[in-house]
Amino acid sequence: MKTLIILISLIFSTCSPKSGHPGNSDRTPIGVDAPPALTRPPIDTDASRKGFIHLRKVQQRAEETLRARNVESRAYPGESLADVYRKHLSGMTVTTTVIEHVGMPNKKRKETPETVIRQVLEKIGREGSRAYATSTSYAGARGNGQLMRSTYLYLRNLYPNARLNPSFQIGASDEVNAAMATILHYDATLAALTEQQRNDLRRRPELMREYVVAAYNGSGKAKKALESGNMTRLDRRRLAPSTTGYLKKYTMSETHLGAVGV
Repeated sequence: MKTLIILISLIFSTCSPKSGHPGNSDRTPIGVDAPPALTRPPIDTDASRKGFIHLRKVQQRAEETLRARNVESRAYPGESLADVYRKHLSGMTVTTTVIEHVGMPNKKRKETPETVIRQVLEKIGREGSRAYATSTSYAGARGNGQLMRSTYLYLRNLYPNARLNPSFQIGASDEVNAAMATILHYDATLAALTEQQRNDLRRRPELMREYVVAAYNGSGKAKKALESGNMTRLDRRRLAPSTTGYLKKYTMSETHLGAVGV
């Protein structure tokens, strides 16, 4: 009897699901195909390049429209806003569109900054002006630039010569009109600074770009962060967590966007 019990114990221990044994539950049973590995669709470099070019053309049309309508910079009075933008902030409407629709890479999915940026550009490359025209956040932000209704109407009143579309829904969905509004927002947030601060930023172009990005997402807190950083950096402790996350996407996009888009 004792011998029989020992024999039964040996049989069960041999078949138990332990690593390296025949009973291992991780192994695929004989005759059953293993499930396919999780894979991403191949990158469409032509579509991402087309999307990048599309956004550059939208930026150009926005600049040309602002220049044709003689919109003056409020941050730098007496200067054309189109000229100020081209000199100090060129490319930012492209970057802002990407930031607003990109997610940070997920390591578990083996994503990289390049792959997540390409996803945004590919969608634009395939769908053109329809890609994010009606994209709306839970808070009501809309379009390429994810503009809020209150912000849009404020900018429209602040820059009457820009002649933004009177309808928020239509204007935020029109990519050129939305790019114009985004440029107006950059200028308005610069105009909120003192003259000395604005001139300081002209000597620090990278800081100027970082400031307008933070202000685009975090409004008045960006000014406090700039002042707390002694006009040499943004003191991120003064910013909301959502804005620091937004700046991470900005840094990622500025670093990788050019390489992805070419």
